[in-house]
Order: sequence, then C-alpha cells, then structure tokens
Amino acid sequence: MDFDKLITQNPLFIDAFREINNIGSGNAASAVASMIGQKVDITVPSVIVEKIPNVIEKIGAPDEVAFGVQLTYEGELDGVILLVFKEDTVKKLAKLLMGMEVEEIDDMTISMIQEIGNIVSASFLNAIATFFSVQILPSPPSAAYDMLQALLNLALASIAAETDYALVVKTEFVIGDDETNKAEGWIVNVPSPDSFIKLLKLMGLLGDEDVE
Repeated sequence: MDFDKLITQNPLFIDAFREINNIGSGNAASAVASMIGQKVDITVPSVIVEKIPNVIEKIGAPDEVAFGVQLTYEGELDGVILLVFKEDTVKKLAKLLMGMEVEEIDDMTISMIQEIGNIVSASFLNAIATFFSVQILPSPPSAAYDMLQALLNLALASIAAETDYALVVKTEFVIGDDETNKAEGWIVNVPSPDSFIKLLKLMGLLGDEDVE
C-alpha cells in the first residue's frame, strides 16, 4: 500500500478536507463576527497534504518571524493544530479589527489574535468531528511569537508519536466590506499516524487488511 500517494495525491481525501475546511471557515467567520461586531468572511483558497519537512516552504522562510496559536486535540482522533500569522498579517488584522495602525505588537494585540486563533482552530476541529461523527477534545490554546521553524518544531514536539504528514490550509480573512483588503493565515493540522489511518478508513479509502 502506497500511503504517500494515498494521502498526498488522492483527490477524494483532499476534496473531503476542502469541504470540511469550508464548513469550518464559515463557522469561524460567524463566531469572530459575533465577537467583534463586524462582518467577517473567512475563505479557504487551498488545502494540501504535505510531508512535514516541506511544510515551512509552503508558508514562508524558516527564519521568518510569525505568530502561532497552537492547540492539541485528543479523543477518537488526536494531533495538533497550529494557526500561523506572519508579522505583517498580525498588524493588518489588528488594523482591520481596531480601525487603527499598529506599529508594534503589544499585549492587547497578542490577546486578540490568540482569541481569534482559538475560535478558528476550534471551528475547524468541530467541522472535522461533525463530518466524521467522532469526538474530538481540544486543549486550551497557547501562543508564541517566534521564527516559523521554531513554531512548527514546538507544535510537533507536542505529539507523542512521530508523524510524516500535515494538512496545510491557507485561509484569507476579510473584515468589513472591502474584499480587496485581505489578511492571510495558515492552519497546519498534524494528525497522529494512527489518526491519519483512521481518517482514511472513515473515508473508505483504507481497509483493515491494508494496515495489518
């Protein structure tokens, strides 16, 4: 069984997660809009499955400074989710949310982005749980401001078993009515190896005999 091809190149697997993430983005947009009292639109222009060593290059340079909101999840599926905003995106989001230029990222900005990250990550996890009819329990979020490679390493360290693949979801935030003024983010979802196998079984892409 060619797991690499099955996970990274199977259109059914990718299409399912594209649909799941579209549902999650809609739920997240509604929740953030309620929090800030403004119209919010969150779209998902791309969803890919990538090998762990190649994840960073899909987002930016390894030494690029970014803001990460991380939470682990357990239950019938387990893994870690890392929501990444680059430094300029954090400032753009802060401007869109507060209506003013942000020169430096202060505690208020960090708190705001962490809360948005928590809402978005939880919404995407809930969409996965609903789609597959499984129970997933997220941890409280933690936030870090560091280089991209350090953020990913920290997230991977929270998983007991080594894993080879991640779901990389590009998101775009539009706050208000100006659709040309977008802020980008990335959701890196790293299920454990056992959870990847379970997802493939739930989709009917893998049988018990394939993993014996």
